Amino acid sequence: MLEQITNYDEADAIKYIHEHISEDLQKRYDENTIGFILEIVYEYYEILEEDGKEDEVVNLEEMLAFVNASMNESDLEALSEEELKEILMADNAYMDSIDPEGAEDVVNLDIEVENIYNALPNSIKEKYSLEDVYLILCIEADYIADNDMVNEDTLREVIIDEAKEEDLEITLDDLNKILAVEAKVLGEE
Repeated sequence: MLEQITNYDEADAIKYIHEHISEDLQKRYDENTIGFILEIVYEYYEILEEDGKEDEVVNLEEMLAFVNASMNESDLEALSEEELKEILMADNAYMDSIDPEGAEDVVNLDIEVENIYNALPNSIKEKYSLEDVYLILCIEADYIADNDMVNEDTLREVIIDEAKEEDLEITLDDLNKILAVEAKVLGEE
């Protein structure tokens, strides 16, 4: 991920993150600790890449367990999931500030997908996994990025067809429910 951003500076990133997290986190974690947390996070991403899982949705609970295990070994206070998200979002904001049109905002996307999935009705979550919803939303994002004018009916047809190509059967009714929750979660309604 970082190799795609040529002007990423770790020291600047750490300073930026520390300045853009809550005052409580700033008091609890100095810049050195923020740097340590980032190292652990990027180590986690490297492991995913080595396992061929870099394109999968990041499981924040697994990442948190990985980060906290390393922090525990170093006698540092564990992070909550919300605190880890806050640090990741600040890191993404730094990357956006140095390369606003550059690398895809993977962590933000993963957090958004997880938030959307968690907001879905249980009847939908029983049918579709987090990875299924991730696929659906990626198909949607790709279609929107590739087309100047988006016809909602065509978009839905494309999502259903491309999902089918990936062995995911989704009904129009279920897709409409997922897209409605996406709009609500992202504040687009």
